[in-house]
Amino acid sequence: MLFQNNYLPNSVVAYAQDYEHGKFEPYHAHNCAQLIHTLSGVIRVETRLGSWVIPPNRGMWIPAGIEHSLYMTGLVKVRTLFIDPLARADLPHDCSVIDVSMLLKALIIEALELPKEIVSGGRDERIIELILDELRRLSSVSFYVPLPSLCCFGFFV
Repeated sequence: MLFQNNYLPNSVVAYAQDYEHGKFEPYHAHNCAQLIHTLSGVIRVETRLGSWVIPPNRGMWIPAGIEHSLYMTGLVKVRTLFIDPLARADLPHDCSVIDVSMLLKALIIEALELPKEIVSGGRDERIIELILDELRRLSSVSFYVPLPSLCCFGFFV
């Protein structure tokens, strides 16, 4: 898994991954925030707090340090952003499925081509800054199912 123990070379790093139907990523966490964007297929994301479904052309925001697992249905094409949690103070603090704007989608694709060394004041830095600005505008959609608690059934843990 990427960015579990090492740190990002930039405040935003893009990554592309394709999965076959039925693939599974076991529980893991990243030391940075993650925006998972699906181009095709469906991903079910499990955390200790609940379960989310990411349909095609949507995304999911996962804050830094949140353990999660991924279950793939269909041919899943994922484009992911890994974001330094200190890049912006006002980034979301909770997991949520989000709408991905056409602009953000284009920026994610563009970010896949960015070099590891970003020149200050150049186009590449402006792309990263615009991505961070777009992440502030994320709007959640309801694809979340909370996990039941034993206390709901008369048991106390």
